Amino acid sequence: MIETYVQRYLEDSTASQNIGLQQLQTPEAQRAIAASVDFLSSQKALEMMALDPYWPKWDGPWWHLLALSEIGAVDQIPRSALNALLASIAIHHLPFFPLQEDQLPPDCDPYRQIMCFCALGSVLKLCAQVKFDVFQVIPWAEDWFTTYLLPDGGYNCDEQVYLKATPHSSFTSSLPMYEALLLLKKEAPSSRAILMGGVDYLARREFCKSLSKQCVADPQWLKPGFPLFYEYDALRGMQYAVDVHQAYAELGDLGDLGLAATPFAFAFMALYAQMMDTHARFRQPQDYEASSLRYRAGDWVKSEVGDFTLLQWIKQPAIHHHYVHQRFYRLCKSIKTLLLKS
Repeated sequence: MIETYVQRYLEDSTASQNIGLQQLQTPEAQRAIAASVDFLSSQKALEMMALDPYWPKWDGPWWHLLALSEIGAVDQIPRSALNALLASIAIHHLPFFPLQEDQLPPDCDPYRQIMCFCALGSVLKLCAQVKFDVFQVIPWAEDWFTTYLLPDGGYNCDEQVYLKATPHSSFTSSLPMYEALLLLKKEAPSSRAILMGGVDYLARREFCKSLSKQCVADPQWLKPGFPLFYEYDALRGMQYAVDVHQAYAELGDLGDLGLAATPFAFAFMALYAQMMDTHARFRQPQDYEASSLRYRAGDWVKSEVGDFTLLQWIKQPAIHHHYVHQRFYRLCKSIKTLLLKS
């Protein structure tokens, strides 16, 4: 059903994609990227990461790193910043995911010292992209893929879910973990089972639906965004499914993964309608969360989310529009390639 729309979008968008890529090479773009690179190389960034690797949103070093990665500037990330981030994670975060309060060490701050799956998946994916041996610094993270995998095939940052008789996974918690595993260890037999289970988990829910209620779980998931950081949208879920098909096709191990049987249609058509709407408004980080934690006067206090130069540049309507369309264009190209091979 979607093949016609895939082809139509590719035909309509190829020229605009090329124009958009030229736009990203402008002096303004390079200055915005340089601002984040310079910040990550600064003493201030090192001091912020020493206090906490994750907070504050969205102007802490963590988010500069992920923003550079998402715009395709991962090769400009200073290795010193990544070293400092991982060293801070190794010091600040528990090496396990506590399920009950009595598992917490004394004086543990549950908001800042418990690693969640969406955060861990994000940083593991980043390390894979720059070919950094992350498990040399935080070796405990490697076992999280299997230790905390739920029966339905995913993960959940809400520890109470793990204690329920029928625990359920979370789209937002699971996808960064799947993406990281696909980049880090796709050849391992245990990884294939998890990755295929991830495709099945998302596909059975048509990439946006509640399985129990058979309705869209969160309408925001049908509104694509950029940069996503840890946030879920249906476009991200579908791209993951296609990437898994592509990875195992290249390994000659496609097995029972069948792209034609994957239920893309509902979410794809909802996204396609927005892609064809020149007035569509796409999501930005300020739409994901409105509050943060910030270190002030010797204590961590609740605050509004912050901003930074690269993020401000991305939020310009033409730039933001290009990046979201770039994501959809990539999905369409991937689908077309795999359908031609099938």
